[in-house]
Amino acid sequence: MFQRQPDPSFVRRRRVAAPFLVAAFILSFTVMLTTSAAEQHLSDPEFYKAALDAEDAYDRAYEDVLFDEDLTGQVEDLLGGVDIPEKEIEDLVKVIVPPGKLRRAVEDAIDRVVEYMKTGKDLVLAIDVTAFVEAIAEAVINFTIEAVIALPEERSETYEQFANEFVATLETLDGGGIPGAIPSYPIPEEDVEVVAGLVFAVSRIEPESELGESVLLAIAQDDVAGALKVATASILLDLVVASVEELVSRLDEGPDGELLLAAPNAVTEDLEERLELPRRILGIASVGRFASGALALASLAVLTVLYVPGWRRTLRWTGGALAGAGAFTLVFWTIARGQLVGRIADIVVKKTPGFPETFSTLVDDVLEAAATEIDPTFQLAAVAVLVAGVAAVGASFAVGRKAEA
Repeated sequence: MFQRQPDPSFVRRRRVAAPFLVAAFILSFTVMLTTSAAEQHLSDPEFYKAALDAEDAYDRAYEDVLFDEDLTGQVEDLLGGVDIPEKEIEDLVKVIVPPGKLRRAVEDAIDRVVEYMKTGKDLVLAIDVTAFVEAIAEAVINFTIEAVIALPEERSETYEQFANEFVATLETLDGGGIPGAIPSYPIPEEDVEVVAGLVFAVSRIEPESELGESVLLAIAQDDVAGALKVATASILLDLVVASVEELVSRLDEGPDGELLLAAPNAVTEDLEERLELPRRILGIASVGRFASGALALASLAVLTVLYVPGWRRTLRWTGGALAGAGAFTLVFWTIARGQLVGRIADIVVKKTPGFPETFSTLVDDVLEAAATEIDPTFQLAAVAVLVAGVAAVGASFAVGRKAEA
């Protein structure tokens, strides 16, 4: 039977249109995935919180960042100026800054940053550290008292040696150190008040007070460790208070009197400027997702009917478009992934001076974990359309061979 041939001009237009439709589908499909990933992940605070958990960020804050040399001064203030042995620092800091409270403070900051990206409201980079500061004195003094109680006693050979060693022990405590041992020696009755006076002078304890009487009683019983246990809090009080005041002087005060660890205005303004582009992208992500999705469907639909009733060509063109979109998306995400992580790392820390190296490393690892969370959005969809496209092209050849047979 005679089959009507298509108009030559239509054939020419079809040959020109098909590649454009394929390109439109590939690009719109990639844009659709990109905007979907932005809307699904970047606007969800849980996405960032999960990335922190994936990299054990809170444990590493205590195990790594805490011991960074660039943070020595801040950590000393956090420890009340007392020379805590390095092996004990992590446990003591966890008492002052409990992991649960640290997590809540960081998550509150994440919520504020995401809210800024969504709405453009003023970006507030501040953490309420009132509870942490208030916990310093009690935690540090209690730790030092327990450390003093646990010290071994070393018997002095003479009373004069004992007196010298006792003075050195008091000076060590007064300077924020923990002595290696507590000297001991039978104290003559006539020297009890003299030895107790050494404690009173350093600790500013009044002899007539209840604490003063406890010190006198312990000294009279040759219990130097007991006397130091009573006096340690008073000995350290001025040092700890001065250290806490130094720390507070670097903090901001909130509207209700709370103490805030806040980023300087210059840092906040700089960060707002860097976040402007991601914020705009996030703002148009919803519209972009639907627009690119509609364009992808429309271009694929037109491509599907363009060669009707030539089903083999239809399968090859649509299959090629699907396979091309899958391959292009995989290549695009492989390249863009590294750029995205690097760009956000620049935004967060690398172009802002003053961040310690361990913190920068932690941020890099968290961003890598975040990118890993985004991977399936691109990879699964890309592989799916790639397989569908290859299957369609393969089917077109299989249909062709069967028809020829």
